Amino acid sequence: MKKQFYYNLGVAFAVLCLAYIGIRQWSPMQLPTVIFGAIVGYALLSMLLFNYLDASLKANPRRFATAIMGTTAIKMFATMAFLGIYLYIDRSQKLMVALGVFAIYIIYTVALLMPFMKPIKK
Repeated sequence: MKKQFYYNLGVAFAVLCLAYIGIRQWSPMQLPTVIFGAIVGYALLSMLLFNYLDASLKANPRRFATAIMGTTAIKMFATMAFLGIYLYIDRSQKLMVALGVFAIYIIYTVALLMPFMKPIKK
């Protein structure tokens, strides 16, 4: 399960970095640098949350659903805090940053939860 997660995380990170670089190089719209920070930050947060979910599943499978809801809440509050602070400081590209962070959030959430979608064989 860890192997699949790290593979998913690596693919998600590579796709997001290539999209960021491609849009910055060949598109007339300029993405702010904070988007790359969000890509790296969500990758680290996803690794931490995966370790928490994996330990939760091994400790008590009955509480796994609660752990998933908790990790989703943590990611949502982290996103809200990041966007709130950034948009308070710089409102020049608010739509670009909000949509970029939303796309990053969705991709990393899928990468985080995919390894747990397989049925557990006992």
